[in-house]
This record gives sequence, C-alpha cells and structure tokens, in this order.
Amino acid sequence: MSRVHPRVSASLAEAAEALTPRVFRAIVYTLEFIERRKTTLDYAFRQALLKVALESGEIRHSYILARHALLAIGASKYLVRLHGLERAPLRRRAAFYAALPLALHVPEGLGRVISARGGLLTNRMVGILRKVSADSLERAAEDLPAHDALSLKYSIPPLLSRRLVELLGEKEAEKLARSLHRRFVWVRAAAPERGGELEQYLRARGLKARRDPEVSYLFELDVPEDEPLPEIPSSLGVYQDKASVLVAEALVEKVEEGGFVVDAAAAPCLKTQLFAALRAGVTVLAVDISLRRLTSCREFVGSYAAVHLIQADSRFFRVSREASAALVDAPCTNSGAIGGDPGLRLALWGLTPQALESLQETQVRMLRSSLENLRLRGFVVYSTCSLFPEEGEEVVQSLLGRVILASPRSFKLSPGYSKFPFSCCVSRAFPHVHRTEGFFIAVMQKVR
Repeated sequence: MSRVHPRVSASLAEAAEALTPRVFRAIVYTLEFIERRKTTLDYAFRQALLKVALESGEIRHSYILARHALLAIGASKYLVRLHGLERAPLRRRAAFYAALPLALHVPEGLGRVISARGGLLTNRMVGILRKVSADSLERAAEDLPAHDALSLKYSIPPLLSRRLVELLGEKEAEKLARSLHRRFVWVRAAAPERGGELEQYLRARGLKARRDPEVSYLFELDVPEDEPLPEIPSSLGVYQDKASVLVAEALVEKVEEGGFVVDAAAAPCLKTQLFAALRAGVTVLAVDISLRRLTSCREFVGSYAAVHLIQADSRFFRVSREASAALVDAPCTNSGAIGGDPGLRLALWGLTPQALESLQETQVRMLRSSLENLRLRGFVVYSTCSLFPEEGEEVVQSLLGRVILASPRSFKLSPGYSKFPFSCCVSRAFPHVHRTEGFFIAVMQKVR
C-alpha cells in the first residue's frame, strides 16, 4: 500500500473524529455517484450534498474522507474481488470503499465506522475490515503481476497500470504511480505581463510560490493535499497546470500577428484566454459542442473582441476561410489528471480497450476536421491530458501521411513513448518528472 504522508494522515485522523452517520452517508453517496456516473470528485460531492444536509465543518471532513477513500480504491477493489463482493449492491460496496482507509490508517477508525455505518456496511464487510492491514496488502502485492500490484498499491486503474508497465517498465511506472498520490498546483497570471503582481499577491498572503524558470508568469504553489486551493482574484491569476500552459505556448510560436485560429474544443477556455493574451491581433474561433460550457467561457474571454464563441461539433465543423493554425485539445480520459482529481481513479477503474477506441475515433475525427479547415503549411497543435498512447501517439500516427511533425519550443519535456519511431518529435509531460499533470503534445504542419 502507498503509505500516507504524516501531514495527510493528521488531517485524515482529524476528519475521522467528525464521523457521524450523516457524514458517512455523504461519503458513500459521493463514491456511489462516481462509480455509477463516471464523474469528478467535486461534481459527485456536490450531488451528495443535495441528498444529505451537512454543517460547514462536516462538509470539509466529508470531502477529506471521500478523497482518502478514492486514494485507497485499489486496495478496496482488490478486497472486493478477493472476497467475492462484486455482486453486492453498489451502495454497500461504496460503504466498504469509504470504510477501508479509516480501518487501515486511523487508530480506532473501524470502531468509528461501526458506530456511524447505519445499515450501509454489512457485518461480513466489517469482518473483512477487522482482518486487513497495510502490511497484509503489501504482502499480497508482492505475489501479483507488476501491473496488478501497481493498481493495488497506488490505486491506478487497471488498464492504465497495464499500459504504463508495458511502455515504461516496472520501475519507471512505479515512480509515476507514486507521484500521482500528490497534487501539483500551478497558477499563472491572467495577463502574462502581470506575473510580478501575482507573485507579490501570493507572497503577501504567506503562500509558498516558486516562479517557473521556463514560463515567467507561472508559479507552482505548495498547498497541503487536503486543503482547498486559496482564492485568487480572477483578474489577477488563474489556476492552470503547467503542461496545459505549454500547449498554448506551443500554439503561440506557430501563429503570426493577424492570423486566424480555430480552437476545436475550447471550453473551459483556459488555453483560449491565455493564447489571446499572449498573441494580440489574432482572431480566434472558440468552438465547443456544449452550450453550457461555452456560456461559462463568456466571462473568461469576454474582454477579448477577437475571440468568437461558437457552439458546434468540431468533428463536422467547417469555416468559410482557411485557418492559419488550429488547436485540438481533444476530449479524453483525463487519465493524466488523476493526481489532481482522485475521482478519476474510480471513474476509470472499469475502462476498457473498446471505450478507449471510441474516444480515439472522436479524437481522430476532430483532428482530421481541423486539418480540413487549415491552409496548406498551417500548423495544428494536438494535446490530451492523457497517459494512454491510444490518445496520443496512435492518433498522430494515423495522420502522418497528411502532416509532418514540427518540434515545439525547447521546453524541458520528455519525448513520446519510445515504441513509436517518431517519439523524438512529440512531447509528454509526466508528474514524476515535470511536476505536472500527464499530458501529450504534438505540433504538426499540414503538407497535403
């Protein structure tokens, strides 16, 4: 089992002291919603609060306990399978997920669960929890194949564990998996020229901020894992992962003033706004299939007259004039964001190769459509917040007859997975190497 950091363990113990039947129920509803609907932790938690009325202190403790249940989901899934609990009702399984980290890491934690469980956790499940320990799970992992051990110890979804071991080898895959147990927090200036103001603001509030040596308006914050992100005025700073920022930077260097750019999957418009701020005099069509998500973009990019929001399906969208460049930050598994959103561990647990193939088909169609909108010799930047080659290298491979790969500016990223012959010409960001989310970035030039 991945050991709990002392600072995190203290917050877990504190939250456990606040465990009541309604707090436990809120945690269970959150986990049940994630597994059923494949959502983020934050969204599922908001839905749970619609069903359970909690006081402000209870809300914070419930969130912390739900987060720790997700960080231990690999062990929970292993025990569920080992003891034949797969056919138990989902809500009871969610109660087991909620109880396990308390039983493993908090003195008298199981006793607190028993007092708060109501009718959600069965006596048989309690019996299993009485016998399990972190040491017994460590021993179990030693007898498993490498990818299964990775899933058990670090709560990495099985298909992702398998891919990482295949592509990186056991040692490097374990380093990556371990790094996904921490959250890397990046904030950038809303306007790049205001980086100094943002730095002063952060330091004045006692926040530990490190200016990035490659991107002067970007800062890494040291925020305790179980604490909410500090509020920052949106006019001054925006939370955005460094790898995501580098996608916008890669596009900027390929677009001249007066250019015309199509952003094929714009919402929530973080990259759109940054690009518009970095490259004045460029017209941007920000396209997204979701009207709701586009509406939320308005406040963010409304001050940029050259950014035009359009609701459309980018797989079929056509423009009346050829674009000089395009950005395809395609919808994906978000597997690279597991460190920041532990809900993805559970949401992606049952991910199949067939589901990945379906996502890949969408990504390829969006990219092909963007190439149709692009002038000859124009550039397209393709990116996904994914660690899967199916959503990165394989997508690019399908288009190599129509494009050539153009290396982006020399940011210190890793090459693509080495099994692909063009790996030197695409980029990957890894959390254990770059302290970012997992990202894939390719810059391509249309040649036919």
